Amino acid sequence: MEISQLNSQFDFQQILDSIRAGIYVFKDGRFIYVNKTAEKITGYSRDELLNMDSFKLLHPDDRVRISQYTEMALEGKEVPLELEARIVRKDGSVRWVSFRPALFGDRLILGTVFDITEMKEIKKRLEESEQVFRVLAENSISGIFIFQDDRFVYVNPIVEELTGFRKEELLQMNFWDLVHPDMKEIVKERGKRRQRGEKVEPSVYEIPFLTKSGEVRWGIFSFSNTIYKGKPAGFCIVNDITENKELEKKLRESEEMFRNLSEESLQGIFVIQDGEFVYVNRVMETTGYSRDELLGMKVVDLVPEEYGELANHIYSESLQGKKITNVELKYRTKDGRERWILVNSIGITYNGKRAVLCNTLDITGRKKLEIQIRNSEEKFRNLWNSVEDILVILDAEGKIRECNRKVAEISGFKREELIGKKISEFVGEEYIDVVKRRFKTGESFGRIEIPMEVNGKKLWIEARANLIFENGKSLLQIIGRDITERKKMEIRLKESEDKFRSLVERSVAGVYLIQNGVFKYVNPKLAEIWGFKPEEMINKKVFYFVHPEYRKTVEENVIKRLSGESKSINYTLKIITKDGGVKDVEVYDSKAIIGGKPAVIGTLIDITELRKSEEKYKKIFSHSPVLIGIVNEYGIFVECNPVMEKTIGRNPVGKSFFDLFPEEIARSRFGYLKEALRENKNVSFIDEINGYYFYSSFIPLHLPEGRFCMAIAEDITELMNLNRLLRTINDVSNLIVHERNPEQMLERICEKLSKLSEYSCSIILDV
Repeated sequence: MEISQLNSQFDFQQILDSIRAGIYVFKDGRFIYVNKTAEKITGYSRDELLNMDSFKLLHPDDRVRISQYTEMALEGKEVPLELEARIVRKDGSVRWVSFRPALFGDRLILGTVFDITEMKEIKKRLEESEQVFRVLAENSISGIFIFQDDRFVYVNPIVEELTGFRKEELLQMNFWDLVHPDMKEIVKERGKRRQRGEKVEPSVYEIPFLTKSGEVRWGIFSFSNTIYKGKPAGFCIVNDITENKELEKKLRESEEMFRNLSEESLQGIFVIQDGEFVYVNRVMETTGYSRDELLGMKVVDLVPEEYGELANHIYSESLQGKKITNVELKYRTKDGRERWILVNSIGITYNGKRAVLCNTLDITGRKKLEIQIRNSEEKFRNLWNSVEDILVILDAEGKIRECNRKVAEISGFKREELIGKKISEFVGEEYIDVVKRRFKTGESFGRIEIPMEVNGKKLWIEARANLIFENGKSLLQIIGRDITERKKMEIRLKESEDKFRSLVERSVAGVYLIQNGVFKYVNPKLAEIWGFKPEEMINKKVFYFVHPEYRKTVEENVIKRLSGESKSINYTLKIITKDGGVKDVEVYDSKAIIGGKPAVIGTLIDITELRKSEEKYKKIFSHSPVLIGIVNEYGIFVECNPVMEKTIGRNPVGKSFFDLFPEEIARSRFGYLKEALRENKNVSFIDEINGYYFYSSFIPLHLPEGRFCMAIAEDITELMNLNRLLRTINDVSNLIVHERNPEQMLERICEKLSKLSEYSCSIILDV
C-alpha cells in the first residue's frame, strides 16, 4: 500500500505535517514520502528529497553501516529498533539523528526520525559539567531523567509534563512505577543492571507508560549508563510517540480497509501515472494480462485506435482535477477480444506525483443486450414502416400516440404533425363512439370500413382493432388499409349493370451487499429501481423485494456463491417495487468476505424498458394481416409471421424458395431478392400461383448477422379479377354500341364473358 493510495481514502497530510517527528517512507534507495518535519531536519524541500539518493544524506562515515542495516531489515532480519547516524544538511552542517525503520509492505520502509544533535550535545556536556547538563536538560524539548538506587533522582520539566506528576512526587517513586505492567519487569531488570554499571542492549526501545490520570501513553526511551554524584546510575532521554503510534494504527487500518475494498471489489480499480499502470487490483486480470504484465504497460495499448482520443481526454481531464463519471469505453483483452467498461476517474497524488485513480465496471453484457434490442427494434421498426397497412395506436382520449409511414403518406401530414391529433379530426362521430365503446368494454372489433376526409381529400379505410396494454394503460391498436381505389371501383361497378352489382358488393380487397440474508448496503441507484430510500432497505430480508416466482432461484444462487460452488454469477429476475409494480432486472454478483464473514456483493440493472420495447414490436409483427417474412441472401426464410405460415400451408423457416414454390416462381423471386440486395433498394413485383395473385416486395435489411430482406406479400387476387371484370364490361359496352349485327354481337359478347371463369352471368335478349 502506497501513502498516496491511502490519501485517496483519507487525507492525513495535515496530521502528518503537524507531528514533531520526521516521518518518511523509503523504497529502493529513495524517499517516496516525507513530512514537513523531515524537511526541517534535513534543510531540503520535499521535492528535493523525493528526487535524490537518500543515502547521500548520510555522513560518509555512517553510510556503510546504515546501508547494511537497511538490507537486513528488507530481508526480514532483526535490526536495532533505533539507529543513530549523522546527516549532512543542505547548508553543509552535520546533525545527529535517531531514526526507527520498520518494514511496511513490499520493500517499503516506514520510519520516524528525530534530530538528536541536541541530545548528543547534552550527553557531551553532562560529561563535562553537571551544571551545563541541568541548563540543557531543563530547557530540552525531550524528557530527561536519572535514576539511582531504584529511585528517580533527577527529572526535567518535560518528564513532569509527560507523566502528570510533580517533580516532588516523582522523586519519591521507583523508576519502574510509571511503566505499564506488560513491560514493568523488563524495564526493572535492565534498569537495575544499569545501576550496577553494566552495559545493556538494546539501549533504545518503545515503552508504554502510565500518567497520573491513568492514561496509557507511549514513549521512545534512550537509556545509557552514567555517573551521578560518584555512583553508577541510569540516564534516559524520552520522547512522547503516542501520536506516532496512533498514526501507525490508523495507517494499518486504512491499508487493510483499502486492500479489502479494492481486492474484494467487483469493479476494476487501477492507478495511472505518466500514461502507465502503476497499480491494479485482481479484477483487472479479466483483461487476460497478469498484474505483473499490466504494471508498466501503457493504457493506450489496451484501447482500440478509435477510442484512443477519448481515453487520453479522460486521463488529462482527471489530472486537471475534474471528476469523470460514467464514461463508456471499449478495450481489447490480451487475446484480442473487445469488451466495454464504464469508467469513473479522479486525480490523486501518487509517489509525490500527479496520477489518476480509476474504477471500472464491465458492461459488455449490457452493451450486447442493447445492441440486440436495437437490432430487434430496427427490424420491427422497418416492418412497422415498410408494410403497406395503416398502423395507428390511440389512447383513451382518442389521440394518436403512434402511427407508421403509410398513415403519413396517405394523410399528407408528417408523422410528427399527426402525433397528438385527435382521430375525430378525420372520421365521423359514429366511429368515435365505436372507439369509446371498445375502450369501455375491452372488446376488439372486426373489419369495418371507415370514410375519412384529410386535407380535403376523401378516403376509405378498411380497419380492425384490438386493445393492447402499455405501463398499465389501455391503448387501441388499429390496423387498416387504404381501400379508396377499391371503393371508387365499386362505385363505378354500381353504375353499370345491376347483374354485376351483387358481385362487386361482396368483394373484399430496468452496489448491494447481502450478508446473513439481508441487505447490509444498497446504493442510491439500486434503491431508486425499487422505489425505496436506501435506509428503508438496509437490514431487510432480500426475499422481501424479490418476485415470488424468483425467490427460490435467488436463494439457490446465494447458496452457490457462499458455499464456493460458484465464484460469480449473472442472471435475470423479476422484482417487486415499493408501489407493487413488477420490473425485470439483470444481476451480476459474487462472493466476498466482509468483517470476517461471507457475503454477496453484486450489481443490478433495470432492463424493463428493453423487454417492453422488444415485446411491442413482436406483437405488431405477429398480428399484421399482411404476409411478412425475413429471408437471407440465399433465399432461405429465417422468420415469418402467422399469416404467411397459414397462406403457404406450412412453416417456411429454414426452407428456401425452391423448397416452397414451383421452380419458375422460385427462380423469379430469387432474382428479385438478388436485385434488391445488389441495388440496395426496394423491389416490388406481381406474380401468380395456382390462380392467386400476390403483390410482393423485397426490402433490404443490413443487420449485424448479415444481409437480409424483409419479404412482404399481399393477396390481390380479387383486385385483379375486378380489373378484368371492368375491362370486360367496357368491351361489352363497346360491342353493344358499335356492332350492328345482333348475331355477331351476341357471339362476341359470349366469347368475352366465357373468359370470366371466376364469375357467373346470364344474358337476356329482348328480341
